Amino acid sequence: SFLKRVVSPAGAVALAVVAALFSMGVVARNREYASPLLLARTIVERHPTSVAHHVLGVELLNAGDRDAAMSELRQAIPGAPRAHFTLGVELVKEGRTSEAIDQFQAFLRKQPELIEAISARQLLGRALAQQQRWAEAIEQEQRVLTMNPSPAQRLDTHALLAEAFFGAENFQEAIAHCLAYLRVRPNDDRVLTRLGIALVATGRLESVQVPLRIGIA
Repeated sequence: SFLKRVVSPAGAVALAVVAALFSMGVVARNREYASPLLLARTIVERHPTSVAHHVLGVELLNAGDRDAAMSELRQAIPGAPRAHFTLGVELVKEGRTSEAIDQFQAFLRKQPELIEAISARQLLGRALAQQQRWAEAIEQEQRVLTMNPSPAQRLDTHALLAEAFFGAENFQEAIAHCLAYLRVRPNDDRVLTRLGIALVATGRLESVQVPLRIGIA
């Protein structure tokens, strides 16, 4: 062949070595790409940016290594704003509500227009409600309704607003959101009970039976 004619024996050996090294490199790279976690680790080792730490944190969560994941997520802050959201979600799961609130608020300050902002506000409202900060919770959940949430998100937000208005003893608003929720999920005992109490609290005794026939209203 042409290569045999122009390459000396020594050159042929050199070409063989290069080819072998190239092949080894390809195999190693394929191994890196075969695992999202391994690839994320490799990226952090070679280019330790905030975004890379966030990606690695997410992959560690997927792999079940929670402690390492939380460390990576904290290293991703403040350079990767989405890490605030991811960290907030995990802090909620741990019951660390105050810290979660801080992370959601930081995310929303930096990226209020991202698609995750809808979930962030919803989760922030839920966390504020857990601390009985009703007015703040109501503000967040009302903003969710203006952000074009999905049908499921809208429904959950009505339930959260019903809870927050009920906690704030604004029973008229609580009733409105209970009804909006129960039109879709008429058998939710928790919301049915809240609606019944709110109806009694507003003196609408004749309407107490509404929860029993909400599904056909």
